[in-house]
Amino acid sequence: MSGMKNLLKGAGIMSNEDFQKLMVEKLNNIENSIGSLEKKTGERFALVEEKMDERFALVEEKMDERFESIGERIALVEEKMDERFESVGERFALVEEKMDERFESIGERIALVEKRLGERITSVEKKLDIVYEQTANLTEFRTEANEKLDFLIEDNQSIQQLLGEHEVAIRSLRRRPV
Repeated sequence: MSGMKNLLKGAGIMSNEDFQKLMVEKLNNIENSIGSLEKKTGERFALVEEKMDERFALVEEKMDERFESIGERIALVEEKMDERFESVGERFALVEEKMDERFESIGERIALVEKRLGERITSVEKKLDIVYEQTANLTEFRTEANEKLDFLIEDNQSIQQLLGEHEVAIRSLRRRPV
């Protein structure tokens, strides 16, 4: 597995495990952002409540004049909150869509790498078969060459012995007076 990781890193491709870690980190960041938004919203609500209490004190004095204004402001706050919640929902949908696209892309990349790796293994196996065949041919050739060489060495020794006997006979004939 480590070899596959090195192969993927060497090819500039992120491993599935690294991608998952990255996605988990990004999701954690999103959750943290949402938590922060919830906290800020809570704080804002607390501030709104505090301001509302102050305003209600004033409203008691000028209730008829301000009642209509407060209703409009509350409607505006609700509208803004609805818009913000819709925006968050849309962002989540977009993040899910992008994650699906990336997972699909990674799946395609892995399939391509597996296909290429399979092709390379097949190619190496074919080359290895050829090397085995050539090795067998060379071993057979060597055996035949050694047998022929042994035969030639024996013939050469026989010829040398024969030539040696003929030399002796020729010298003997030369010594004899004619």
